[in-house]
Order: sequence, then C-alpha cells, then structure tokens
Amino acid sequence: MLKEKWKRGTGYALTQFIIITKK
Repeated sequence: MLKEKWKRGTGYALTQFIIITKK
C-alpha cells in the first residue's frame, strides 16, 4: 500500500517535471 502511494507520487512529480520542461 505504501509502495503504491510512493509510486503514484513519483509518477505525478515526473509528469509535472515533464510539463515544466516542455514549457
């Protein structure tokens, strides 16, 4: 359960990073 939450958090951060980089 904790791993899944960490995985989702990392994916979200990665997506945000990609969006910022593309801008």
